[in-house]
Amino acid sequence: LQVMNEMLAGNNDDTWGVEDLYDEHSTNLLLSSSGASLALLEDTAAAAESYIAGLNERTIAVERGARDRFIKSTKRYCSVARIALSFYSFVTYIALGSIMAGQRHDRDWLKAVERSRMTLSTFDAFVSTNLDRSLKALQ
Repeated sequence: LQVMNEMLAGNNDDTWGVEDLYDEHSTNLLLSSSGASLALLEDTAAAAESYIAGLNERTIAVERGARDRFIKSTKRYCSVARIALSFYSFVTYIALGSIMAGQRHDRDWLKAVERSRMTLSTFDAFVSTNLDRSLKALQ
């Protein structure tokens, strides 16, 4: 809304021309791309926080004397930490790259953001319950 008000403030009359239409379209593309990138950054932060919380919970349970089967699954969960960190870093790169490319209206970046959000959602949903399914999402 603020962007539209600023655009209209420079226009002294109430008529819209073709240039105004193209300006509005460009602004809408930039806002949608930035919004998707922001949502991806927020999703990544939440997923990383969830993963760290899972590590903390598992560590506490192991320290309190968990069963061997739980310890084995915890070791596997911990072994994926480097993959998770690399994935979260890559997704952050995609989001920031999309924001920087947004001024050029690069649709490939926007598509990369959309696919990254889907992959992140699947990875995060299954990382604590079905690690194989979670890792398969990254392939």
